[in-house]
Amino acid sequence: MRKYWAVMLTLGAALSVPAFAQYKPISSMVREITRIHVNKDGTSTEEVERTRRIDTAQGVRTFGEQKVTYTTGLESVEVLEAYTLRPDGTKIQVEPDKIRTQDESGSDGDSIYSDRKAKVIIFPNLEVGGQTYYKTRTIEHTALFPGRFYWNKHFSPHSLYEDIRVHLTHDPEIQLKISLKGAQQAQDAQDVKVEQVERREQVDAQKKSYLFTFSQKEAFPQESGRIALIDFSPHILITSFKDYAEVGLAYQERAYDKTQPTPAIEALAKEIVGKETDPLKQARLLYNWVAHNIRYVGIYAGAGGFVPHEAQSILDNRYGDCKDHVVILESLLRAIGIDSSPALINAGDSYRLPDVPMFTAFNHVITYLPKFNLFVDSTDEFLPFGLLNGDAMDKPVVLTATGEVKRTPKTSPEKDFVEVHTKLRMSPDGSVVGRSVSLMRGTFESESRRTQFGYENKDQESIVNDLLERFMERGTGKIMVGNPKNLDHSWKVESEFQLAPVVNVPGPSAMTVPVGVAPGYIKWIASSTAPKARRYPSSCSSIRHTELTELSFPAKTKLEIIPKSVQVTSGRMRYEASYRLKGKTLIVKREYASNRETSVCDANNDRHWEAISRVMERDMRSQIFFR
Repeated sequence: MRKYWAVMLTLGAALSVPAFAQYKPISSMVREITRIHVNKDGTSTEEVERTRRIDTAQGVRTFGEQKVTYTTGLESVEVLEAYTLRPDGTKIQVEPDKIRTQDESGSDGDSIYSDRKAKVIIFPNLEVGGQTYYKTRTIEHTALFPGRFYWNKHFSPHSLYEDIRVHLTHDPEIQLKISLKGAQQAQDAQDVKVEQVERREQVDAQKKSYLFTFSQKEAFPQESGRIALIDFSPHILITSFKDYAEVGLAYQERAYDKTQPTPAIEALAKEIVGKETDPLKQARLLYNWVAHNIRYVGIYAGAGGFVPHEAQSILDNRYGDCKDHVVILESLLRAIGIDSSPALINAGDSYRLPDVPMFTAFNHVITYLPKFNLFVDSTDEFLPFGLLNGDAMDKPVVLTATGEVKRTPKTSPEKDFVEVHTKLRMSPDGSVVGRSVSLMRGTFESESRRTQFGYENKDQESIVNDLLERFMERGTGKIMVGNPKNLDHSWKVESEFQLAPVVNVPGPSAMTVPVGVAPGYIKWIASSTAPKARRYPSSCSSIRHTELTELSFPAKTKLEIIPKSVQVTSGRMRYEASYRLKGKTLIVKREYASNRETSVCDANNDRHWEAISRVMERDMRSQIFFR
């Protein structure tokens, strides 16, 4: 998925799906009542009742089983009641043996081992028009962060909510901040009709009480490239954190002691840096060692999803999750006198922090080096020192060592680009021999390294065939790369290939410029279409694709017409293509670039993309006429 989205973000306009005449959500939340009580030490009790109506056949498949997740080291969960309500009003109870407990699995394919569990409720005789009901009680007996509490509820614009109520009570000794927000949209306010969350408050000597209500009578379909719901959707947020500095320091309280260098770590740090005296180069050496030698494995128990292991334990086992990577790198850096700080970040599609401080805003942690004002992420073994993946670019971070809020660099066409140089020679029979050299930099480099590493144990012929089939070409070839894990060497991908005849000869004939076993980014993105209408903000990026192609024809070929050069700029996007003859060689230069002010775009960006992509697509169809 990371590769797919990395490419999609380069467009600023994702592939659209034809809209149906009417969008119908697969289910509706008929009623949801949540009762929360927060104790002064941050622990809590939460009871939830949910009644959901199944509106489509897909809804039966999706909601025929319901999961209630919890962490056994911190919480206990009890299913108090569950049943199916058939369309004719018949109630069918869920038998106790149809409520199972299972381990929760990782959603991204990484190895995850934890005490995170799920109560699975299997509803009987469920059909369209029927309803599911369940009531659960969750007791948090140990606060994730002692003395602190946070809770959130976001309402998807793609779902219907008829009656939502949240009853909150808390001990007066714990101070809570509350954020309530209605729908926020990218275009006309008339497009979305959402009732604002309502709030009522009552105070007595024993506790403070609140009631929040919400309903949403209209829903709209998903949109490709949409940013995370937490950035714009209606919500109820509750937190005892005063600010994001306190969020960072709460993490630091439980993580910093884990970074204490042991004699073994001190010895290892000195061995890794050797005679190198430049601090930046020392940091790079230590980063490379961690990236290559600490395998990513998530082991979470109790608060382990938020508290790392000790540096020496990580070194002994040679594995750990993102927090552990940060700890072992910080420990090695401390051993040679270089300061660093964990940086809490969202490595997804969220680009802003909630209005009130929420730990749920973060799902990843990376390393910040204040001496060099540099962010690094050693969890990606293919990511060179000083670079970040696209999902960590232009994101707010909290530095846990200081509580400071900073932002990672945004993408730019100067740093995040692909340059492809291809030489093609057409034979008298219409076949083509070619060679390409591709340079990937910035956000494209780690993905290219990862892809080529994945190719190492695969059949080259199959890989080449797949690449050629993208643009309906046939032939043979091979790909040549260096060691994808050698992060100190600049990265390039070379290929050699021979294409089956791409044109009928002898002429007269016409042909487009072949791609062969080259990336073909520009031709690929040229056919991408933006949605007809966009309601929600989307992810976008600032990048550059440059392709220089030299196509040589046989000596007896008479070239009659070559494509016309084009140049177009719309908004923050630009496309240029030039064609010139040098003897029997056609020299083609194509370049697409975007340079946006932000990584979050709206419908205006789609309109600019449409203007650019129409020109690009037409240029891709341009033909060379010859005899």
